[in-house]
Amino acid sequence: MEPTTCFGKLDFSMPLAPEKLRLDQATDYLIRVLDMLDRTYGLSGKCVADIGGSNISPEIASFYEIKKMVCVDPVTRWYADLGYDIQNTRYAKLDLVKNDRFLEAWEQQSYFIVDEPAEQLTHEYGQRFDIIVSMSTFEHVDSVEETMNHIYRMLRPGGGILFASYEPLFTCAKGHHVWINEELCFAKLPELDFFHLKYTFEEAREYLSRFEKFGGYIDTILEQTYRSHVINRKTFQQHIDEISRSKFSNYVIDYWYRDQMPSAADLDQIRRRYGEQRYDVRGIAITAYKD
Repeated sequence: MEPTTCFGKLDFSMPLAPEKLRLDQATDYLIRVLDMLDRTYGLSGKCVADIGGSNISPEIASFYEIKKMVCVDPVTRWYADLGYDIQNTRYAKLDLVKNDRFLEAWEQQSYFIVDEPAEQLTHEYGQRFDIIVSMSTFEHVDSVEETMNHIYRMLRPGGGILFASYEPLFTCAKGHHVWINEELCFAKLPELDFFHLKYTFEEAREYLSRFEKFGGYIDTILEQTYRSHVINRKTFQQHIDEISRSKFSNYVIDYWYRDQMPSAADLDQIRRRYGEQRYDVRGIAITAYKD
């Protein structure tokens, strides 16, 4: 089996069946990706892992007749870092498993969450999964190459499929995760386009001080953009290089998400700092096959 040459963009014009959108934790994007994988490779009766996010709920797994569903996401650390009590989240009702309980959970349960980073999974996970899905995760991991190598080891040989889609890459207009509130967030602030590439930390402080709307939030914006561990700040070329160095030799990369290019003056300034590479690719989709 070969990976599909190109899935192309998901067709958001086609309405989804209402019963799918009523599934617990279902989102439009998640269901469209799972439908695409189901049509192409089949999910029924398969052992599936979700790396990051833990958005494939038990109900969704049951709907697609997935034989065994394992989500990998360090949710305890994540919520602690954000200052939230995990007991006030949906994860309090789900079984969170550490590496030392994996084999026990694998034998006894059809669904569980591994409360560990993907880079720290042990050899007990090896060659157990038919399909591994990872959405909106590779922009957070410390090493894309190392994470893909762990996934490679987890997949069954001669048929295991990885599908990963993620954004933003640091070298696009919105290559940061600024979030203060619904209005002051990276998706709604054109003033922040490419500023993380154009300016150093101190230069950005001076730039942000020009805007009244950022008053009182400048330190937060700077910390989230330049120092927080929420994103890995890898450039487009670093992502491509790490993917190519992974154990997967059979893969396809699609540039699903595009952003605008910088202006000519900004592009010249950014290239002097980060080199000649793509600056319009916001997100990547990887389809990889384990030979």
